[in-house]
Amino acid sequence: MLDLKLIQLEGGDDDWDKSSFEAITNNLNDYNRYKTENLIATGGMKEIYKVFDNKNHRHVAMAKLRTDIPEEHCEDFIQEAQLTASLRHPNIITFYDSGVDAEGVPFFTLELKVGDNLAQILKKRAQDNNYQQLYSTDRLLNIFIKICDAISYAHSVSVIHLDLKPDNIQVGEFGEVQVCDWGLAINLNEKVKDEEIGRIKGTPGFMAPEQILNGKLDCQTDIYALGALLYCILCGDSAYQGGLETILKKTVDSDIAFLNEQMLGSDIPESLKSVIKTAMANEKNARYTNVEEMKKDIESYLSGHSTSVENASFYKELKLFYKRNMLICSVVIAALLIAAVASNYFLLRIKESNENLKISNDKVSAALAESEKNYALFKAKVLEEKRLTENILKLNVNQELENFQYPLFFTELYKKQAVSFDNTISSSIKYLLRYKDMIKTEEYRDKLVFALLISQNFDDVLSFEKDIDPDLFDVAKKYSLLKSTDQPLDDEHFLQFLKDINILENTAHSKKILERAIVYQLKMTDSSYANADVIRQLIKGWNPGWNESLFEYHSQSFRVKISGSNLETIRGVGRNSSRITFLKYLKVNHLNIRGSSLSDFQGLDGLHAQSIDIRDSKINSLRQIRKLKELKKIIINKDKFNEEELLRVFPWVEVEQK
Repeated sequence: MLDLKLIQLEGGDDDWDKSSFEAITNNLNDYNRYKTENLIATGGMKEIYKVFDNKNHRHVAMAKLRTDIPEEHCEDFIQEAQLTASLRHPNIITFYDSGVDAEGVPFFTLELKVGDNLAQILKKRAQDNNYQQLYSTDRLLNIFIKICDAISYAHSVSVIHLDLKPDNIQVGEFGEVQVCDWGLAINLNEKVKDEEIGRIKGTPGFMAPEQILNGKLDCQTDIYALGALLYCILCGDSAYQGGLETILKKTVDSDIAFLNEQMLGSDIPESLKSVIKTAMANEKNARYTNVEEMKKDIESYLSGHSTSVENASFYKELKLFYKRNMLICSVVIAALLIAAVASNYFLLRIKESNENLKISNDKVSAALAESEKNYALFKAKVLEEKRLTENILKLNVNQELENFQYPLFFTELYKKQAVSFDNTISSSIKYLLRYKDMIKTEEYRDKLVFALLISQNFDDVLSFEKDIDPDLFDVAKKYSLLKSTDQPLDDEHFLQFLKDINILENTAHSKKILERAIVYQLKMTDSSYANADVIRQLIKGWNPGWNESLFEYHSQSFRVKISGSNLETIRGVGRNSSRITFLKYLKVNHLNIRGSSLSDFQGLDGLHAQSIDIRDSKINSLRQIRKLKELKKIIINKDKFNEEELLRVFPWVEVEQK
């Protein structure tokens, strides 16, 4: 059928990898080890056979390229084999081998699954009551969780499936769940071929709008398909019905209102409806951020908790609490009923006694009065304990505020180029976020927001939307979308973050955030020194009118040249900074501040420079030059300093006058 020597694609980056070609052709002689038994399925470009592997003495599934498929699709088939082979997860079909047969037709072998696919299970479930009991809703949801595990793993290695549907989910008789058919899957790290652009690929009813509209495909595309799959599991059929054009149009035009109408009157719980509507939102940013979030909501439902997207009412939470603790609640209710019955019994006996024995009236009245008094005392005690509890909580919140602000806002710790963002500080921030409504002081609230920005907890900053500067909120919102892991920002995004802080109208914000953010980034990335562009942004924050291009750093010779008429300081002052030169974050052997507006050496004592050029600067005194302990050479303007000033220089320091 195909001449393997001719299977080469034109183009530089898109050439078929030679090693892949050789790996397949080397297996040519191994094809005879398989004995074909019968055809079990036919797909878009391949046929699936049940074969017996004589070498390993087992039945396996063999996928072969259909003989009527054009030769140019051979690479797509091979790429599917390579991608499937790269995925190793208990809930993804296992890849065994690949090669070509005697006619040059490529093939690959997979684990042969025994059992039904999810589509067959749902069909039998709709027709057979016994099957409904065998595959209860909870069991189907547990199957769905395993599907989420597989897709979450695939996303972690930058692979998206793009064809999730019941037919591609295999369920074994012992509970095994495997996601199959990765023929449409793509690796997000690889460039999409030109001929693929504009092609609609997928299964109508499970495709996201961006698949139909030729939009950007990413992990959110699979999340939409998972939502459609969950709908199908709970309702027995896909959300959109009709002909091909009708289904595609409904997918593109549908909205939450349509999904509400579709699920109206169904037996789907409101919590799961919310999960479906979130996953199948037309706009990507309205869907779940990742598969794990959707999986956790399904697990919350199964464990009797509300989901994160349903906005459960107090009554709903109370009802769920009762279901989770039914035995305890039943005992408490029974005890209350017994107490009520006993109380009624005694009241009736008292009433009967009052009617028969008037003489006991005073005693009964006294007893009632005593009960009321005791109740009032009890109520007062409860209120007092509540007040004391609130006061203790307020004291704890205030103490936590004091605890967390010290390592963040006292400059002594910065002199050692370290900030204590350890578990204690992280715990303090989590505690304060939990009781943030009790923080009434604007100063403390601002400090907490700054701490969250410095430690790159952008999602938590967004919870203060109504209480903080809108510009800071916009910065946090931007980087909340860019930062999806617990790891610090990469170098490129961190530099852009500093630039965005620098262009804020309120320069006090940048002065409070910049240096601490750099120290935190260095600590989290285990770096000794910062990137020169990062330090340029730090200096820019304290000198807004400075031309930041007048800054050069040579990483080989550790030379720094910095100048400019609006360069007033290279160190911060007050509690907003460490009061030591910002150049301490660079390794500097030679410092050139010629032509700058710097007027003294204040703050350079943290610098390990061996030479410094101060010509044409505003420095008129060498009094503080002795702070540079490692200085060996200073270059000055000729005749600018008198002999008395020159005597301030250490004897071992060479003074060059030009």
